[in-house]
Amino acid sequence: MKEPKAYVDSYQLSIHLFHRTKNFPKQLRPTLGRKIEEGALNLTQYLRKTFVIPNIDENRLQKIEYLKLASLSLDDLKVLLQMSYDLSAINVVSLSETTILTREIGKEIGGLMKYYQGKNAK
Repeated sequence: MKEPKAYVDSYQLSIHLFHRTKNFPKQLRPTLGRKIEEGALNLTQYLRKTFVIPNIDENRLQKIEYLKLASLSLDDLKVLLQMSYDLSAINVVSLSETTILTREIGKEIGGLMKYYQGKNAK
């Protein structure tokens, strides 16, 4: 079975961020680095939970809730990434790469929320 794009992208973002946080300065690794890693994992896990629930009408509200949590995790992650850049833990190229990925994931989450909320109106 092919994995949904939002999940695949969030998984790739998680891997990308784990590689980036390995190179954080020693004093930022246990704090900011760990928060970024946990945020990326939370995002991926909420999206996974969204997609493993059967696509039946009774599960629509639970899917929307997981998508909201994923969206909040993504927003938190963006703040942490900007802070990493401001503290010189990542360079502009890394920030740019992650910004592209987070923007795409945000669009995917937004589209899924509209889809499931639209089903709610019917």
